[in-house]
Amino acid sequence: MTATNPALAVDNISVSVRSCFEVSDLTALATDDGEEAQAIISFTDTINQGANYLLEYKLSSESTWTSVSNITNPYTLTNLQFGSEYNVRVKTICSATESSQFVSTTFNTPCASLTAPWTEGFEAGVYNSSNCWYYANGELTENTNIEYVTDYVWQISGNPIEYNGTNKMYYNLWGSNKHKWIITPTINLGDTNTQLYQFSFDIAAHDYSNSNATTFEGRQNCSSYFYR
Repeated sequence: MTATNPALAVDNISVSVRSCFEVSDLTALATDDGEEAQAIISFTDTINQGANYLLEYKLSSESTWTSVSNITNPYTLTNLQFGSEYNVRVKTICSATESSQFVSTTFNTPCASLTAPWTEGFEAGVYNSSNCWYYANGELTENTNIEYVTDYVWQISGNPIEYNGTNKMYYNLWGSNKHKWIITPTINLGDTNTQLYQFSFDIAAHDYSNSNATTFEGRQNCSSYFYR
């Protein structure tokens, strides 16, 4: 009896002897030394004795891998791009004819610090951490606990506050217990403590769910000054 399109199929069963095994607990810790982004790659191998390791990495947006042979554990990747997502994988090399499968992970490098003077008008859009802005939820109290989130309650819209540029970031605020933050990238103010800085921004409010209003009520420019 012959059947077509079976609902369950089993094929190619085999039993083999293995002597070269995959590493475990592969991690990538991204760092920033001030000049470039780096990543410390580490893993665990308690099975393979005297093995070597092949590491390959690439930007997630690319298809070509860069290979590094005979790495130490841990191993530091250097000259990485700031604010980028990378793929990394490690294979155990036991001999010229024996090797394991790759074990893979993904990591994001930190963003390059901005330098003053700096201005952001949201003309190019700010949506998520890939361009080094972050969204967070939490109340500013004595024991502040800010939690980074991915529910993008802040949105970009046309019709800027006042007449500078074409865009703004807005948030539909309802209720009195909403603490939604949009956080800038790190701004490097240098090592001096004699420089006076001004931090300022425009803020405005109007009736709920009306992001395309042509006028804003209560428009203000907020500023603070500090030494660094």
